[in-house]
Amino acid sequence: MSDGKAPLLGFIAAVNHSLDYVPTDVELLQACRALEELTPISTEVQYKAAQCVAYYSMSEHLERSTKDHCMQILKGIMTDELLDHLIQQLQPMLLRTKNTRTTAAGRLKKDTTTKLKPQLGFGMENEHEICAWKKSGGLRSIPLFFVVLSFLKHEHISSNLWWISPGILNLLDESEDIEHVKLPAVKLLHRFLECTVDITDTAHFSFAATGLFAVYEPILVGLCHQIPPLVDARQSLLIWSTAYPALLALYRVQYGPEGPEYKVHLGQLFSELILQLALPKVSMDHLELTTMLLDYTMQMIQLLGEFSVRYLQRSIYVVGEYIIRNPFLTLFQPLLEKALEMLAKLAEVCPPERVCAHRYDFLACLLITYEKCSTEDVLPDSTLNHIYRLAQLLRAAGCDFARDRATLLERNPDFERVLDSIEA
Repeated sequence: MSDGKAPLLGFIAAVNHSLDYVPTDVELLQACRALEELTPISTEVQYKAAQCVAYYSMSEHLERSTKDHCMQILKGIMTDELLDHLIQQLQPMLLRTKNTRTTAAGRLKKDTTTKLKPQLGFGMENEHEICAWKKSGGLRSIPLFFVVLSFLKHEHISSNLWWISPGILNLLDESEDIEHVKLPAVKLLHRFLECTVDITDTAHFSFAATGLFAVYEPILVGLCHQIPPLVDARQSLLIWSTAYPALLALYRVQYGPEGPEYKVHLGQLFSELILQLALPKVSMDHLELTTMLLDYTMQMIQLLGEFSVRYLQRSIYVVGEYIIRNPFLTLFQPLLEKALEMLAKLAEVCPPERVCAHRYDFLACLLITYEKCSTEDVLPDSTLNHIYRLAQLLRAAGCDFARDRATLLERNPDFERVLDSIEA
């Protein structure tokens, strides 16, 4: 049995020897298998190994499949006693700076401002605290925190909120290290909202009753304002891909996924962050970021359903003005098709009478796209299919362009191909 324990003991020793140690996928999987299969194994070794494995639950150096497999193994061996041990190990590792926003129970203080701290940068005292925290292995607390939140039961949130809230807030508030501290802290919040909290059980814990929405929401919204040229496109992509999904989870937990208030606030978020801020500023200058924003737009339209009609006109305008009318659009066919897909999603979920009311806006986007592609001889079947799909949705909504046909064909006889697909 001692031979079987050797890889596990070696893994524990390597982790404890150096804060910079990062196992390979093979090494971590080997340690996890040993943790899962070795019986009997002392409680001390099992707990140490579980803690060491947890340190790599968020590692960017490991494959997603490796981390998922390790989380499954931790789930298989997790007990209340092991979770309590991990919490006891985690608490002294957390970043401890002055927290004036929450009560001793981890809820919002009634007299606390809900705005971000106005000072630029941090005091020397805080900077020294953060540096000392990092040097002592504090960054390892974040993935360990992630594992604890993954397995903490909903009914135990209230008794642990006293350290969960300041634990997350201190990371969000007190560090300028976006990639290694702030965004991982957002992932902790997202994990807490998505995995730990059960919105169907408000008897044991109600997130809305804590008042913490007023603290977290402006922090996440502020992060989403980090777009080019304020930050480079790569960092903006990282920020948005982390903070925006967390914002959606925050609204869902605060308001419930079915209530009208949920859709009102989602719609405001959609309008202010994506339609008014991000898409116009990013435009076609940063293709990967723009593609992601269009994906988020379609996700939001799906969540809002018919409520999307409130943002129908602005949505068409933004996509038409900043993407479809761009003279270089045909150089980026996937983005062109994504824009058409987004317009189709709008035509699909909005009431037919409102689609008809904006039929000329939809038609303009269709014809401009078609004319650009056909003129520049860049009209693959995939693009045609997206054009025809939108045309069919306009037809299904009852849009009629019969009286405009002659005028349109006089301008470009080739438009007949698109008009026929609407009128067929």
